[in-house]
Amino acid sequence: AYGPLLREADGEVRQIVKAADKLCAYIKCVEELEAGNREFADAAQQTLASLRDMNMPEIDWFLERFAPAFGLTLDGLQGR
Repeated sequence: AYGPLLREADGEVRQIVKAADKLCAYIKCVEELEAGNREFADAAQQTLASLRDMNMPEIDWFLERFAPAFGLTLDGLQGR
């Protein structure tokens, strides 16, 4: 279903799809770290660095406002 987007000729659309994929990978790493799986620590750092290197204000905005919540427990989310 996502094949056409992955082969998109428009560079801007391709960049957004790539950023969304990396963002999903980063969130997975954060969730695994929160669950105690330290094997994702390096991947989380590398993926975050890749996201920052994309220099996309949309990614920076998401990371600043929403990403911290993915590292919280349900109790932690209720306290926000």
